[in-house]
Amino acid sequence: MILIAFCMIVKSWWIISFLLCLLWFYLSLELLNKIKKTNEKLSLFFRSVRLKEFSSSFSKTKEKSGFDELHESMNQVIELLKESKIKKEAQLMLFQGMIQNLSTGILVVDKEEHIILSNPAILKMLKTPEEQNWKRFAKRNPKISECLKGLKSEEKIIITLRNDNSKAQQLLITKRHFHINQLDYNFYSFQDIHQELEKKEIESWQKLIRVLTHEIMNSVSPIVSLSSTLKLLLDNSHSEEGYQKIEIEKFKDVLLSVATIQNRSEGLMSFIDEYSQLTRIPKPKLESFDILPGIRELQQLLKASLKEKNIVWKINCSYSSLLVKADPNLLSQVLLNLLYNAIDSFEDIKQEAEIQIEIKKEGQQTKITIHDNGCGINKEIRADIFLPFFSTKEKGSGIGLSLSKNILLAHRGNLTYIPNKKGSSFCIELPN
Repeated sequence: MILIAFCMIVKSWWIISFLLCLLWFYLSLELLNKIKKTNEKLSLFFRSVRLKEFSSSFSKTKEKSGFDELHESMNQVIELLKESKIKKEAQLMLFQGMIQNLSTGILVVDKEEHIILSNPAILKMLKTPEEQNWKRFAKRNPKISECLKGLKSEEKIIITLRNDNSKAQQLLITKRHFHINQLDYNFYSFQDIHQELEKKEIESWQKLIRVLTHEIMNSVSPIVSLSSTLKLLLDNSHSEEGYQKIEIEKFKDVLLSVATIQNRSEGLMSFIDEYSQLTRIPKPKLESFDILPGIRELQQLLKASLKEKNIVWKINCSYSSLLVKADPNLLSQVLLNLLYNAIDSFEDIKQEAEIQIEIKKEGQQTKITIHDNGCGINKEIRADIFLPFFSTKEKGSGIGLSLSKNILLAHRGNLTYIPNKKGSSFCIELPN
């Protein structure tokens, strides 16, 4: 354009100026055409990205141009997105395959009460067709929907269903809440645990019967033996005239045998009474209360025993007060059982004795852990410590830990044993 102006104004070369104007017009058209093609390619590129269709490619031009590098970059981006899409589709197929073949029932419901996902396992468990609408699902399964409605996130519940053929199903239902991409989802998992529970129940009964048999036989065997001895003594104590006659030494033996029978019978009755206590745990009367004063009261109650064995008592808690929802009397009974066990663990220990109570909150739970550096529990018997009547103490009843665990389970909590290098730790878990 500068050249055209020079030719027209300075030199007045009109023909050359005209030819230069034609050339300028041609170059402008070429530039506009190049911009149009580039815009079309960019539009195609962004449309492919938006629609996730990556079949397009941008080839290099025959003549060298400044857009070849752009085409190459766009092709690389499309290849990366194509690989990413293929990976995501493969992951989705794997996920769907896993969900379809899981024995655990899966149900996902959004905030608008649309069923986003339900796998074949849950349809088979509930004997219901696939539904997309929660209200229709709830109408077909009123008992299930009522239970799910009252569940909180991370909460579990066991319900029993019976089919037409009276076959029982015990379903463990767990709820989890998810917030993804500003959307809320409720995830429910269903597990049929009937067979597992039956298996565990049989194992528990076998262990219990084994312990009961052992305890009863220990009491009955000497009673039977002494009864036979008494009968033999009395049979041999007849005179020739038919009157009963017994020597003083034999009479003393009879008295001793009768006393032994009485003691063993009373022991057996005491054992049966303890068993009846174990099977009649009262229903917890829940109330909110500060647990720290109660623990300090227990410290005062056990002061004499702690002083006698020179046991150092420590409370590790960063809270000035800590509310729990439980039955104060039953919880005190559990704490006393565990503290007495900790004190007894120093029976033959001469090292510096210490009992430490650690109290803390973890998520939705309050944890009270009782540590001691006593004799500990052998690995061989750790699996049996919560069995009724199992005891390592010579005069132990064996119901303390079992009773404590059952009390905490009634509180929807738990009691677990934590092995230490030195001593033992028992952890009480209570819902906040």
